[in-house]
Amino acid sequence: MQQRQGSYAAVTVVITALLATGCHGLSGNVAGRDAWAPERDGPAASGRSPRLPEYDAAVKARPEDPFVWHNRGAARHAAGDYAGAVADYSRAIHLDGRFQLAYSNRGLAQHELEQYDAALSDYARAIELGPEATPPYVNRGLTLWKLGDYDGAIRDYDHVIEREPSLALAWNNRGWARHAKGDYQGAIADYNEAIRLDGGDPVAWNNRGWSRYHLRQWPLAMADYYQALQLNPNYAHAHGNLALLLATCPDGSLRDPKAALLHARRARDLSGYDDHGVLEQLAEHEELIETTEGVVSQWAARFGLTP
Repeated sequence: MQQRQGSYAAVTVVITALLATGCHGLSGNVAGRDAWAPERDGPAASGRSPRLPEYDAAVKARPEDPFVWHNRGAARHAAGDYAGAVADYSRAIHLDGRFQLAYSNRGLAQHELEQYDAALSDYARAIELGPEATPPYVNRGLTLWKLGDYDGAIRDYDHVIEREPSLALAWNNRGWARHAKGDYQGAIADYNEAIRLDGGDPVAWNNRGWSRYHLRQWPLAMADYYQALQLNPNYAHAHGNLALLLATCPDGSLRDPKAALLHARRARDLSGYDDHGVLEQLAEHEELIETTEGVVSQWAARFGLTP
């Protein structure tokens, strides 16, 4: 389908949810890719659809136009209202069954809802309608990664990189899939290219640090985490990873329990966890500061960060 000028702009949406245990906790990010309006600005309150008067007015004025439904879905998606986004994308698809972007974006919203089979079905349809487009492959790679099909994810990112070698996001995501397979050197090579293409993205720096951590390249990992935090001081993943390294590094010259505690607290505050008995106890008993290393190690283990 031909795009209407001004209907939506190409953007990248970074998935910032904390990774589940088994993906090594606060270690890194992968990203979905779509072709629509604003970046995410937090979840909708109480799980309800956000108030979007301009989009609502457009839908009311042009109810038979699939683009206005798609764009309101995009706005709901950006606000964290994934169910509302799926409903609007579905209406757009009902009005135009060949709306390739609506399929791709609905798949990404269904991924957020953990409806992975439905997401994969939508990506397949999007690819059928527009095999030359890369967003469905990027998004399908994300879902395959989530399902543990790292080889499948890598194949999708190989395809994207072949078609769009300047897309830093694809290099980052393939790096994370390689990391998940234990190919840390391959992951670092991909992160290097992602950083070369977009050195201002803290995600690739943090992820490279995590792979370097697994290769016991402690100083290099630490430098990557600090660079990620220089680019984004509120990056919870990097704070958590740096806390782990500062608290547990086998190289005693790099350990800094007090700094580890500060970064661990910052990660806690930014991540929204509410189960932090270990850190809360430490905060109430500053005389225990000498045992910070052990306390942060317990904290790391609790949230799946133990190497």
